[in-house]
Amino acid sequence: MKNLLYLFLACTITLTSCGSDDDTESSNEDLIIGTWKFTSSSTNGTTDTDNYACNFLGTLEFNNTTMISTYYDGDNCETSETDIATYEIDGNQITVTYSGENDTYTATIETLDNNTLSIKDVADGDVYIDTYTKL
Repeated sequence: MKNLLYLFLACTITLTSCGSDDDTESSNEDLIIGTWKFTSSSTNGTTDTDNYACNFLGTLEFNNTTMISTYYDGDNCETSETDIATYEIDGNQITVTYSGENDTYTATIETLDNNTLSIKDVADGDVYIDTYTKL
């Protein structure tokens, strides 16, 4: 009878220690890691149609603490600028600080999953949303 009681206690302890921690959900910090390619933008809810073809080559690359932005310009879509910044995520807020400039930018993550990243910025009463697809 004691062996049965010990077996019951061992099973109970094992089952309660394996409770749900919701560890299967990825956090924004985990999901953002990788390279994202620009796919669209909107202003005040209207899709921007004046993006140049070179804009669609632009990327954001995130590692654990650094974001590298690459922009393309010109008739041949040459790399025109690469910015390196640090970033922090707090809930759905992302704060980016550009290296050497002490320029800090805070925006809202509207969508972030394994495929899509949408970032909303509000400036001068206008709402801008840039959307990226994970490479």
